[in-house]
Amino acid sequence: MHLPTKAIILGFFIALSGALLAKGIGAPIPWLLGSLLATLIFRVNHAPIHSHPFFRKMGQWIIGISLGLYFTPTTIDTLTPLLSYIILACCFTLLLGSLGSLIITKLAKVDFTTAFFSSTIGGASEMVVLAERNRADKQLTASAHSLRILIVTITIPLFFQLMEYHGNTPTNDTSTSFSFEGLLLLLASSAVMGVVFEKLKIPNAFVIGSIVLTGILTAHNIHLSSLPSSLLNFAQLLIGWSLGSNYTPNFFKQAPKFLLVILITITFYLLVTIGFALLLSSINGIYYPTSILSLSPGGIAEMAITAKVLLLEAPIVTSFQISRLVFVLILAEPLYKVMKKLAQKLRLK
Repeated sequence: MHLPTKAIILGFFIALSGALLAKGIGAPIPWLLGSLLATLIFRVNHAPIHSHPFFRKMGQWIIGISLGLYFTPTTIDTLTPLLSYIILACCFTLLLGSLGSLIITKLAKVDFTTAFFSSTIGGASEMVVLAERNRADKQLTASAHSLRILIVTITIPLFFQLMEYHGNTPTNDTSTSFSFEGLLLLLASSAVMGVVFEKLKIPNAFVIGSIVLTGILTAHNIHLSSLPSSLLNFAQLLIGWSLGSNYTPNFFKQAPKFLLVILITITFYLLVTIGFALLLSSINGIYYPTSILSLSPGGIAEMAITAKVLLLEAPIVTSFQISRLVFVLILAEPLYKVMKKLAQKLRLK
């Protein structure tokens, strides 16, 4: 992908300015939200700025390493009893997406296939591929998922700040000290894992690849290095910048009725998720805000960043989110066939 160098440099400085401004006013997860909103505002107002897909991968790669450092033997022992709840959360996600598909079909007046893959809470790029394979409108599907990730990424941190939700888990494994040589080895090996996962067409390859590699090392008490906070802030900036760059000047003008229905559906998702998270936390004892992030219909990296910055048990959130991604990817098409028959019986398109 060839993009003008000047547009990328300008885009970076706008994203950085947005992050610094957000940090200055005390916004939640400022390096992510500030860069995202600044980039989005300039993009929809025709500013000649861009990011590059490489930068999002780089941000995910670094965030993945930071999350993998959490998976100590003690943490894994803590996660094992939660397996049944993770499966329950995956089923909840599929059910929620299925309800969303009926809402979108009815209100937006689009074909059911487009509605289904637009409403399914999975990886955005993977849902677009499935939509295209099943002859749905891939442009509407991509727009729906872009809006979903945007709304969830913005509203949940702001909601947490309003409610004064935060945790007290450490930001890194305290047994891991910083080592420049160890950091270089960790970066190199996790990058290789990300490339391998990408070649294998595993979704969110760089975040999952670096989590897996670093997590395996950490679980076996192999501690190469901690990550400096400045590097983590830089990774958040890259992800926010990349997310904001997805929005074009005509994004909110294309299919306005469809996007309005998507907004209504996302609001429904968030309200139901908040309620189900309360039920789940009362049963399994997970801290309520952690439960919300674990079930949230956002992206893995964005929700994991929120958990990490707000000290809200990032390993639990990461485990729930990755499991959901895989679960939905495997079952999306079989569920689509079942739901399509139901839609026909309900006389929807």
